Amino acid sequence: MLLGGDLGGTKTLLALAEADGDGIRIVRQQRYASANYASFDALLADFLADRPPVTAACFGVAGPTDGHSAQLTYLPWRLDADELGRRFAIPRVTLANDFAAAARGLQRAHGERFGEVKRGIDEQHALAAG
Repeated sequence: MLLGGDLGGTKTLLALAEADGDGIRIVRQQRYASANYASFDALLADFLADRPPVTAACFGVAGPTDGHSAQLTYLPWRLDADELGRRFAIPRVTLANDFAAAARGLQRAHGERFGEVKRGIDEQHALAAG
């Protein structure tokens, strides 16, 4: 069982997924109002109540991180991957900047999921460094 999350000042999205030969299947997902929880631990405890064991987790956080610790920009939440792993019995926990996590997800997106929002204008010298 895999756990993924997007932690932000307004909302936190969490999902449990199972990996199999055909890919990943979402088992449960939930949206939370982040401000309703004093800590991420309290929110995660609510989400994981009566759930099967999680083997790995990755949380995209709105703020800087070194992969092991993070302080969210718009919340007083301070996260430590090792502490989360111990508290919730998750062998592998990783923290990632939310923008970096979204960019990494693009590698898995298929071409039909992309669309042009607005056609740009070619600028001949736009990339020229001065």
